[in-house]
Amino acid sequence: MRIWVVSAVGMAAAWAMAGAAQAAAPLAFNGVELGTSKAAWLALKTPASASAHARRACSDEAAGAAAGLTAQGLGKGAVVCAVVDTYGRLRLPVTFTWERRYPMDHVSYVFTAGRLSQIRAVLPADAFDAVVADFKRSYGAPSKDIRDQVKSEIGKLPRATLRWATPAGSIELVDPSTPGKLSVRLTAR
Repeated sequence: MRIWVVSAVGMAAAWAMAGAAQAAAPLAFNGVELGTSKAAWLALKTPASASAHARRACSDEAAGAAAGLTAQGLGKGAVVCAVVDTYGRLRLPVTFTWERRYPMDHVSYVFTAGRLSQIRAVLPADAFDAVVADFKRSYGAPSKDIRDQVKSEIGKLPRATLRWATPAGSIELVDPSTPGKLSVRLTAR
């Protein structure tokens, strides 16, 4: 009986330490942590999958504005950045590959007071299990799991909204955000 009590206490302590480690993990997606400075983000190498013309751009500069990056509605001082590709006069956001398998569209980084405060991305709906597994591995089970239906141009679709809350911020995963797509949003506290 005593051995079992000691084992149960030891297991509870191990689970508590694992939970604390997950809760203390910095929020990051695709190798970029929330809280990163804008200057540090701009200095990161452009992903190898991007063309030679791709570069990092922000809504507070001409190249970012030309690519359609805007911080409208995000609050005073917010800046939206992304990796954009230049085709003649056109500047278009770059699509990345996540986990060497899933294309990520509309990847944007929101900076507030010079620090990364939000990461947004859209992935194909078939990435749902892989994204959830990745977040569970890093941050534990979601704190909220909401299941409902959403109207779409093809009728009502079942929708899952998963949320993780950590001391560093929150994660929201919505599937579908649009037919065939899921959205991921990490937000700093």
